Amino acid sequence: MQQVQADSGLGAQKPWPERKPVEAVRFPPDLTRQALMSALAGVFDEPLTPPQGQAVLHPNGFAKVPVAELAGGSQRLFLHAWLRDGEDSHIHNHRWDFSSTVLRGTLRNTVVEVGSDGDGPPYTVVQHRPVKGGFRFDRSCGPPVHISSRRTMVHAERVEYAMDALTLHRVQAVSGTMTLVSRGSPWRSWSEVLLDTTPKIGARRMAPLNDTDRARHLRTALEVLW
Repeated sequence: MQQVQADSGLGAQKPWPERKPVEAVRFPPDLTRQALMSALAGVFDEPLTPPQGQAVLHPNGFAKVPVAELAGGSQRLFLHAWLRDGEDSHIHNHRWDFSSTVLRGTLRNTVVEVGSDGDGPPYTVVQHRPVKGGFRFDRSCGPPVHISSRRTMVHAERVEYAMDALTLHRVQAVSGTMTLVSRGSPWRSWSEVLLDTTPKIGARRMAPLNDTDRARHLRTALEVLW
């Protein structure tokens, strides 16, 4: 039985258009193995459909593999496989609610709250937008913010945790950690990133993951689930 934990922070206090429960984005557990097998074979039967986007090497140190979607696109399943010990480059939130299950390894999720003052350097808030082949930073309006509090949760194998789109957080994982991430439909075109250096505005590319490594990660996830 998976343990479900809700991680929340200051982001949950921001205005939320048509807010829905975080549980709504959970990918049906009985379809998870079928989704991984479908992604590996390239054949999808209802209610699964092929995922959008390509597998990439994320700059934060993990391979990001789109696995499958439910018909209508209400839920999307991704596999994240950490290739090295690492931590997210920046504190960030998301365009969508999500839940994540740790298949193996250990993940540390640090939720932060921000305010007009606090410890450490000031952070500039920029908008992060997806573009074809990568993403771009757009300068955002608003004064600099400071970290006012931090809270870290350690998630071990087979723990599932859920977060809403507006919660600011940062993830650290050891090499070999794998997670299955179920995302809801985006309700805005950007997310927010906190930068403690002068932001470099513009587009950045992500390296595509080759087919051999993509298949290897999918097979490994299936072996862990078996």
